[in-house]
Amino acid sequence: MIQQKSYVTVNDKETLKQLVQHIRENEFIAFDTETDSLSPRKGRIIGFSVSGEIGKGFYMPTMVWNVDRLEEVVVEGKNAHALATYVIEQLVEETDLS
Repeated sequence: MIQQKSYVTVNDKETLKQLVQHIRENEFIAFDTETDSLSPRKGRIIGFSVSGEIGKGFYMPTMVWNVDRLEEVVVEGKNAHALATYVIEQLVEETDLS
């Protein structure tokens, strides 16, 4: 049986809602960051990926290259870094630290 795969770029309010729902529905979450450098001291996070199921994942860009410089992504009028903070808070809230 062929498993259907779904990899989504978060670029609107609807896919952001799907990402948050995905976090809330899965017990384990893989989280990976993308940076603009290999240097851990100089690099900036330009996006991150989240997956709670095999074959399903979300990528949320926070910055994109525009000709020769990085620019912050805006999703329906809100800057991606603020939205990313919200998503990361959802990850923390779903973690049982007791």
